[in-house]
Amino acid sequence: MRNLPMGISEFAELRRKNCLYIDKTKHVYHLLKNNNKTFLARPRRFGKSLLVSTLTAALQGKKELFSNLWIANSDYVWDSYGVIRLDFSVLDSKTPEIFEQALTEVLIHTAKDQHVIIDSHFLGVKSALAAVAKSLYAKFGKVALLIDEYDYPILHALHSQETAIAIRSILKDFSTAAKAMQTHIEFVFVTGVSAFSKSGLSSGLNNLTNLTMLDQFATICGYTEEEIKNNFAPHIASWAQCCNISCAEIQTNLRAWYNGYRFTENAETVYSPFSVTSALFANKMANFWFESAAPQFLLDEIAKMQRQEECHLILEKEFSGSMETLQTFEIEQVPLIALLFQMGYLTINTYDSITRIYTLKYPNLEVKTALHYHIVLATTKISHNNFDSILLHLVYTLEQVNIEQFIDFLRTIFAKIPYWLQDKKEKFYHVILQAVFIAANLRSQAEYSSSLGRADIVLELPSKIYILEIKIDTDPKQGLEQIETQKYYEPFLHENKSIYGLALSFTSNDSTSINYLLKQFT
Repeated sequence: MRNLPMGISEFAELRRKNCLYIDKTKHVYHLLKNNNKTFLARPRRFGKSLLVSTLTAALQGKKELFSNLWIANSDYVWDSYGVIRLDFSVLDSKTPEIFEQALTEVLIHTAKDQHVIIDSHFLGVKSALAAVAKSLYAKFGKVALLIDEYDYPILHALHSQETAIAIRSILKDFSTAAKAMQTHIEFVFVTGVSAFSKSGLSSGLNNLTNLTMLDQFATICGYTEEEIKNNFAPHIASWAQCCNISCAEIQTNLRAWYNGYRFTENAETVYSPFSVTSALFANKMANFWFESAAPQFLLDEIAKMQRQEECHLILEKEFSGSMETLQTFEIEQVPLIALLFQMGYLTINTYDSITRIYTLKYPNLEVKTALHYHIVLATTKISHNNFDSILLHLVYTLEQVNIEQFIDFLRTIFAKIPYWLQDKKEKFYHVILQAVFIAANLRSQAEYSSSLGRADIVLELPSKIYILEIKIDTDPKQGLEQIETQKYYEPFLHENKSIYGLALSFTSNDSTSINYLLKQFT
């Protein structure tokens, strides 16, 4: 059983250490043969850096690293390029000046690493890039430019529009310089999370083919169901033996927690590679990707007062928009839905070819629970530690059928919601309750429909089921009667669990005033 590639994003290191590698070299072949200047957007921690590293190895003619992989048996010609490989996510971008200096220094080191001597006294990135490209071309006859996470410096400067705009100006100069060197730079590949064509930089590199939503490259990053079965079976079996559970159960849980990303309307879904390998390494399901890939600026955006209405819309339902909307990338104001889509917190569900509208959804449980957790935190301003404690005790009180204490925890949460956010309609309470239940990783379904009617929320615990009916300024008796007369409990009678009807009545002028009635049906 090969070792999992934990913390390794360098193709050469991965191959030399004989770690598990999911063969994506057929995609690499088609990039190298047929797509000389391209752009790919994918979420953070989704395999982009490994892809760039793989392209680097191929472009440098290191055929020995590709033994037993698809491309090794193809007609690919292993020419050696001079490769300018840049990872913008590791460059210091505290200020525009620091970023430009860091980028210039990396360009100089790129030349030195390939034993090319250049004058290191430059006025900026434009002259540095030109000098490096010309020198590499003189030595190799071919030059490739690979840029990973091009938008990282801009996104992480969104807290200051002035800084973000200045950094974008530097990147514009860089992309213009790259275009001017197109007689020397034969191959270009750029990655990021946001649409390059919408970033304001495409006036320079305006001839990049966008692979982001092309079917043939939909699975270039991430793991397909077949790749999971063909490559990770020994690791799943080891986990099953260690924890005394079945392989089938682990596969089902992996699918629910980490699969679901769809990058075109016709493509199969893929798993988060970072989350899958982390789960298999730890032998447990957890929020690996969100905790490692959630940039602070996004959490800061969610916490902004002017974003709160958008946050409530996100908690409500599926979302929709045209591709023009979803690919918006304006420093001055990026719609939260667009940010979440571009960063992988929402993914494509369906597409209407007539209206050209996409509907989006949460890709999986990992993202859904973590995003709801952070949105509730942003809405209530409750600290992480306090909220974790509330969620833990909230689940416990439901298991113990201690509804009075359960209501007390709800009062604590609603008391922290600013008055200007509080809507007096039932939907407001539905949304907040559902977000809290999802954040607590409870199996929760809003507006559960059956032939008998539609329950507001159904909560399913290991040994109990709660059917919730929510009312405003009304005796909770009405809600309980609705559960009884509509027989919302009947679809669950076969579950062999205790079933409870719980009617909650909120007071419109005081969200902490909550009355309730509880009835056990089985």
